[in-house]
Amino acid sequence: MEANTRKVRGWALALLYPLSLVACATGADPSTERSADPALGDAGTVVAQSCGQVEIPIQRVAPNVMILLDRSGSMDNAVEGSNRWDVAKAAIRRVTETFNDRIRFGLATFPSCENPQCGEAPGKVVVPVTESNASGINDGFLAPLTSGRSSPPVAGAPRNYLCGRDGDPPQTNTGASLHAMRNDPALQDRSRPRAVLLVTDGQESSECVRNGRDGANGAARLLNDEIKTFVVGFATDSPSLGGVAQAGGTQRAYIAMNTRALNEALENIANSLASCEYQLDQEPPDPNDFFIYFNNSKKLLRDDPNGWSYDAASRKLQFLGSACDDVKAGRIEDIDVIFGCDAPLI
Repeated sequence: MEANTRKVRGWALALLYPLSLVACATGADPSTERSADPALGDAGTVVAQSCGQVEIPIQRVAPNVMILLDRSGSMDNAVEGSNRWDVAKAAIRRVTETFNDRIRFGLATFPSCENPQCGEAPGKVVVPVTESNASGINDGFLAPLTSGRSSPPVAGAPRNYLCGRDGDPPQTNTGASLHAMRNDPALQDRSRPRAVLLVTDGQESSECVRNGRDGANGAARLLNDEIKTFVVGFATDSPSLGGVAQAGGTQRAYIAMNTRALNEALENIANSLASCEYQLDQEPPDPNDFFIYFNNSKKLLRDDPNGWSYDAASRKLQFLGSACDDVKAGRIEDIDVIFGCDAPLI
């Protein structure tokens, strides 16, 4: 990454450009000179190297989140003048576009509809987790898929995507599908926070449980690998969904009986997942001698419940408590991370 002395101001800009750490030699005069940065307009500034600044870029560590979406036949049931499938598609578009630069999303659907024995046909990843993936999930995959059930697709036309026909055996194999998610490479990446976001309109079909692999068991196995499972019960309030959430380390299922509630549930979950963790591109000169200020004035304390922590082994900087809340909410327009000089860059 090319080094420069740009100090990024403004929350929107901070999401598009890496923040930077500016190091001042210990005992040096922390005062600086600034000039306009044409690349950033009025919002940008250049920090003059008046006290030996050395820039070390940092990048937000975005979590890997796999959306696991129910495609069983009951997703065709009516809701608010539409059907559950189309409403779920719209809600997924909204949350992935809103958090596109803060969360690495992927999409899996379940069941696979490949075998009438549903316990043997777990869900599959259809859009792998990657950066800025909203378009790939929505326009690239979900947009042409309708709530029709399992008829051959017609070239150039929307494609029926839901499993089963009336009279077919049950298909909701939540447990088998959660177990299958453990093999996904993005969910095995321990350098990032990881989670599964289960969106389903019903409890698991008992006929689909094989070898004790029900939904709660699948979520517990994921949690053993430090992968949390968030659960949204769309148009259903099933006790079994609460059990899946508890086993997955997220305490409770979100129950969404309508479009508004579904949007709110997904947004609340995404907010909780958005990262307050940053990765340093290189080790600082002295990992015990740097300071952090918000908005040019508020000093954050290290290892404070509402401050920040730093892990030198992984070069991870983590904002905590209310500091994390402020970062997520966009209340912080300027972050100064300064080595040696205990003063904000004003």
